[in-house]
Parts: sequence; structure tokens; C-alpha cells
Amino acid sequence: MLATRGSLQALQSLGASVGPITAGILFTYVAPLAPFLVALLTLLLAGRLIIGPLVKKNRQVVA
Repeated sequence: MLATRGSLQALQSLGASVGPITAGILFTYVAPLAPFLVALLTLLLAGRLIIGPLVKKNRQVVA
């Protein structure tokens, strides 16, 4: 359980340091809306990665 917390804290730290830099670059060089769209796509991807195995696990084969 401690390893899980450590991994989560490491990813949170990485996001807190890389996220604002990436958002600033996207905002400046792509478009003001770009950081929000990238965040939306990232959250959708993360949701799919979390929910996908759960849906597959609960599917029943009807023969």
C-alpha cells in the first residue's frame, strides 16, 4: 500500500512540474484553448484506461 502511495505521489509531482510548462507552451504557440483540449483528451484517455478493463471483466459470454 505504501508503494502505491509513493507511485501516486511521484506522478502527482511530475504532473505539477511538467503540466504548467506544457500548458504554457501550448497556450503560447498553439492556441489559448489548446491546454484545455489536451487536458480533456488526457482525462478521457485515463477514464478509458480505468473503465475499459472493468467493462471487459463484467461481460458475460452468452452461448
